Amino acid sequence: MAPRHPPGERRATADPTRRADEAAVSDPKLAQLISHLGFLGLGYLKKHLDQLLAWASREAPSHTELLEHLLAQEVASKLEARIERRVSTSRLPERKTLEAFDWAFQPSLDKSAILELARLDFVRRKEDVVITGKPGTGKSHILKAFGCVPASRASPCAMPVASISSTTSTQDLPTAPIPGASEPGPGLSF
Repeated sequence: MAPRHPPGERRATADPTRRADEAAVSDPKLAQLISHLGFLGLGYLKKHLDQLLAWASREAPSHTELLEHLLAQEVASKLEARIERRVSTSRLPERKTLEAFDWAFQPSLDKSAILELARLDFVRRKEDVVITGKPGTGKSHILKAFGCVPASRASPCAMPVASISSTTSTQDLPTAPIPGASEPGPGLSF
């Protein structure tokens, strides 16, 4: 039987992301820094510490510039991971962007109206939007891009997104009423 640990005490486990040379670091301050980064969950900084320290030596930034640069790198890494996590949990079949949309392919489409809708203000106002049109006109690309917009926003108001195809059985649909559902909103046809 394994020995029990007192409540609140955590058992040490092997960290698969631990640097192989961490134990062999000759500078105790560097070893402690690596330990702190791991404890704080600053994985990007821990993983790229050598390059970041080289950058700091080369550029000689002020203390404020150094902290801003390091934290910006960590924030960018965490935002990218958040985007990927949200896109994967949304069940979107693929990731699309409005930047990749071929506007010349659909010249009758009101680009400014689509870009306005991409701000997703209608969602915050709890309004509906219906997009209709013939097959092959870009509806799916635009809607997938709309689904990726919340994930890419670096704001706390970013909302979760779920992709449900029209072939999804009614048993797979959520059964609870949608909070704040409102009357149908404006439509867009192309």
